[in-house]
Amino acid sequence: MTIGVDIDDTITNSHELIIKYAKEYFCTDDMVFINNIFHVAKIDNELFSFYDKYIVKMINEYTLKDNIKEVIERLSEKGHKVIIITARCYTPFDGVIEATKNYFKKHKINVDKIVFRAKSKVKACKENKVDLMIDDSIEIVKKLK
Repeated sequence: MTIGVDIDDTITNSHELIIKYAKEYFCTDDMVFINNIFHVAKIDNELFSFYDKYIVKMINEYTLKDNIKEVIERLSEKGHKVIIITARCYTPFDGVIEATKNYFKKHKINVDKIVFRAKSKVKACKENKVDLMIDDSIEIVKKLK
């Protein structure tokens, strides 16, 4: 079986760290404003500057979800192919691919493949013959049914 796995808020605890840095960068505790960072269709100049400044730093600081490394190892041991499918690098922030690969090396997470710039995770799943996708987005999961 080929299993696709998202990174942000699926393998890593990224949401909380993004909130922390967004509060610092934008000098606000307005959670409506902060939560909108996660639901933008287009990145404006201010949001681009935020991510450009912090994205690599945040990637390096993300913590792993409980037991995720062991789960991925167990899936591989059972003969499953594990593919990371992420939208990371869909926007042109320097160093994201390298930081992501280094993060996986640092945490000794071995996967068969990493698919970056997956604007459409549904399309990426089909192209990579994914049988099961694990993602924190219910919309992605529903589209894959």
